[in-house]
Amino acid sequence: MRPPKDHKRSIRSVILTLIALIAGAAIIFKAWELVAVLENKLVALETNVGADQPEQVCIEPAQRKSWTTLSREEKAEYIRAVKCLAERPSYLNPNSTVYDDFSYIHITMGNAMHMGSGNLPWHRLHLHLYEQALRSECGYGGLQVYWAWEEESEDPIHSDFFDPETGFGGNGNLTGDHLSPEDSMTRIDKNRCLVDGPFKDLQPQWYARLPDPKSVDPYVDPVFDPHCITRSFTEAFKDPKKHAKEFPPIPFGPNAVSKLLAIEDYSEFNLAAEAMHAWLPVSVGGDYMALTAPNDPTFYPHLTNIDRMWWKWQAKNGKKKGMAYDGATYRLSEVNASLDDIIPFPAFIGLDRPMRIRDMMDTESDYLCYTY
Repeated sequence: MRPPKDHKRSIRSVILTLIALIAGAAIIFKAWELVAVLENKLVALETNVGADQPEQVCIEPAQRKSWTTLSREEKAEYIRAVKCLAERPSYLNPNSTVYDDFSYIHITMGNAMHMGSGNLPWHRLHLHLYEQALRSECGYGGLQVYWAWEEESEDPIHSDFFDPETGFGGNGNLTGDHLSPEDSMTRIDKNRCLVDGPFKDLQPQWYARLPDPKSVDPYVDPVFDPHCITRSFTEAFKDPKKHAKEFPPIPFGPNAVSKLLAIEDYSEFNLAAEAMHAWLPVSVGGDYMALTAPNDPTFYPHLTNIDRMWWKWQAKNGKKKGMAYDGATYRLSEVNASLDDIIPFPAFIGLDRPMRIRDMMDTESDYLCYTY
């Protein structure tokens, strides 16, 4: 474990000022244009902030655990901390929460990273800061958990992950009128609210539809739209074996994972990992079918398992191959990716300096300091 870090007042004041600057820019600029903002306003902090900070040293990397291996008490503590984030005031927007900040950032900055080489590193940073927020804002003593869905791929709906008492709750409301699949891509179906579990009363503040896949501009404006958590399980998700012809082969089962890890090229692996990531949004529906997928608390254990797949791929290919990184920097970009690219992310709790792609390539680095 790395020693706790002593935040100094002068550093915090600079960072809090940047929060306002960068968060405001998120509304005005498109995600890739924010790189210029980050270069101008954050790169200057690399020396200034780092000089005042005690050195972080990763002595013994902490181990992230599978949800199914946690005790009942550990599951309850994780859920408590997640609910706590939804009660902590936002660092970015008035009348919002820290929990909502992560969805907001995913809309304004994360979207452009999808289908680009920066997808895996960007989401690794997103997960790390979420984990740090659970700890610093809500006193959580554990680490971010993952749902090893490949181990339950034949009957995922009956996983204790969706248990109404010890897990994240199950399906949304099945009665009454509902939006068509086409309409649910552009607006939230508020008749599909969760009916059980610890998050049935959670009210996420933001919503953003998916961008038009035919458009060269992936930017979508976030809409302030408080609503319930929504889910709409597909029939194939409820019974993968019965619907094998519609769901072949199970895209998140052991065979699919083996094929993913056998890929040699980073760009190909990155795109395949994103395709594997997409199976849960398509299967669960609701908030997942939008850029505000982080509204659903299941998003983080799911995404952490994708990060675990990348960690496995990196470990399998050795230290040199584990630093492999190429392709287009952003979605639909013609700019070649570089390990020195700055990751577009606002100054935020747990982020005291600009992060570059290379900072996310080793989970056992002094900054990340975790393993699986």
